[in-house]
Amino acid sequence: MLIITKIEIKRYRSINDLVINIDESHNIVTFCGQNNVGKTNILRAIALFFNKMTFSYKEDVPEFKQMTAGNSVYPSIIIELKDTVKNDFYSIKKDFNPRKIEKNSIKQYSISGKKNNENIKSETCEDFLNDINIFFLPSINVSFPETINYLIDDRFLEIEFGNTKMKGKKKDVKSSLEKARKILQEILDDLTNSVDPIFKEFHKDWGIKFIVPKDINRFREILNEEIDFTLTDNTRTEIRSKGAGLQRLGHILLNLRIIEKLTSSDEKCILIIDEPDIYLHSKLQKKLNQKLKEISQKTQTFITTHSPIFIDAYKMRNLFLLELSVTPRISKRKNREGNILNTQLVDLNKGDTTYLIKETLGIEDNDNFIIGRKNLLVEGEEDKRYITELANFFELPICNIIATGGVSNFIKYIEFYNSIAENDNPKPKFILLYDNDDAGREHYGKIKEEKYNNIEIKRFFVIDSQKTSFATSKTKPNIEIEDLIYPEIIIELTNKILQKKKRFRKIKDKDFYKKIANTSLRFNGVLDILDNLKNEVNPDKGLELSIKDQSIKGGISNLFTIKGNTEMIKKIQELDSKYPEVKNFLTELMNA
Repeated sequence: MLIITKIEIKRYRSINDLVINIDESHNIVTFCGQNNVGKTNILRAIALFFNKMTFSYKEDVPEFKQMTAGNSVYPSIIIELKDTVKNDFYSIKKDFNPRKIEKNSIKQYSISGKKNNENIKSETCEDFLNDINIFFLPSINVSFPETINYLIDDRFLEIEFGNTKMKGKKKDVKSSLEKARKILQEILDDLTNSVDPIFKEFHKDWGIKFIVPKDINRFREILNEEIDFTLTDNTRTEIRSKGAGLQRLGHILLNLRIIEKLTSSDEKCILIIDEPDIYLHSKLQKKLNQKLKEISQKTQTFITTHSPIFIDAYKMRNLFLLELSVTPRISKRKNREGNILNTQLVDLNKGDTTYLIKETLGIEDNDNFIIGRKNLLVEGEEDKRYITELANFFELPICNIIATGGVSNFIKYIEFYNSIAENDNPKPKFILLYDNDDAGREHYGKIKEEKYNNIEIKRFFVIDSQKTSFATSKTKPNIEIEDLIYPEIIIELTNKILQKKKRFRKIKDKDFYKKIANTSLRFNGVLDILDNLKNEVNPDKGLELSIKDQSIKGGISNLFTIKGNTEMIKKIQELDSKYPEVKNFLTELMNA
């Protein structure tokens, strides 16, 4: 697999000097931000580097650079790449400066590079780049002819169907134009059967068909402009007559199919998509995002987006938030005013990144349904928040989580869902999560699964972060959702709440860790330990509030935000290895 590890762009459109370092552990690179900050310009620069676009002085050289016409005017792009199979490293530079281009050269750039820190010839650089299949899908101007040419290229067809099957057909195609039309239609019909299932994943009535024209002047014409692409959604109309969203989705899916096949034969591919979310409603966005995650296992993918669905806001791996500065400047050379545009990366390690991400991208937490295929009933909103944040962080298959307002409400919720799920096939699944306390244990036995014949029920008790066994204890435990959360985070969030209360002293970390390490104390639950320690450090007014009060518990859970919170992300990444049972339990819960 080939991946880009670093991109450096100078003097290209709105980009003055931008360096992007890419995390090799995650193969989806996302650029986001408000409109007109330069997201697309980054993708254009990558496409220009790989010869998927043509350099234009008027469009690609920054406005103020054109006015000043100094020495440093033209774009320069450096891309560092890594061959993960051979463990080779490349650094290739392209200068789009006419003064550096060799005489009589038809190229728009000069090229130089290194392999494993040793200089290589320009021809070697070109050969290396030409061996990479670059798929650049702009948000507008969908090009089906280019995609169809890729699909019916001999190399792709041999990968798809095998060289033996294709030899005879290619020979027949070349024998006569009329025979070529019929044979090519056969090939495309076979291809339709192969590609069609991916469309069915998005809608059961969708499919595709390629139509070869009956009047053929030249064989080459068959291979590009004159082949029509239709979506067989019971209307039998050309893809060009469909809505913009369906045209775009069809184009992306065809390219994903090409990439799947090329990478299966160890071909090197890089996918670049400008706004995959454009024109698509949220349901199709989710399906497409899942498809991109699958393709990224073998292909590095670059996207721009305005949609929170396509953003890895829980771990923020290779998530780049952009902003644009505009500085008015007078050009002495032309004696007129111009603007210096500068696309920059926002430092997500500084300031309130949670607010910044949400405000810029419109991330909300209201994606819920009345009933889903898999549903998790929890006692309170705190349970829902903790589980949702952690499940998303660990990229677990999140289900529909329903906060019932107390374990005593589990029965009436189950009875309601059982009544509305009549004749549903398959039966909706309901996972019930109980606190391991007196109330939880009492209500655990009240639901008789055989009574609810329209739904499937599974039940779990919450565990603590260390999966402590209390079987030998004479006293029954009091384990709630807060006990599942990492102790280092619970103490930190609790102290933040105490700090907001006037004249309350913080709990000392060392005192808390000493008590939480004692199994005999742990069976009462982390909230009980925190409440006692709070009283010890605040002897005069400790009883004025209780850590176990609903308002305090809710305040602590509201501070538990992973999405867009770089500090919290780093802590959980470190704590995951110390408390593996947290992820293990959530995985079991979400896969039940």
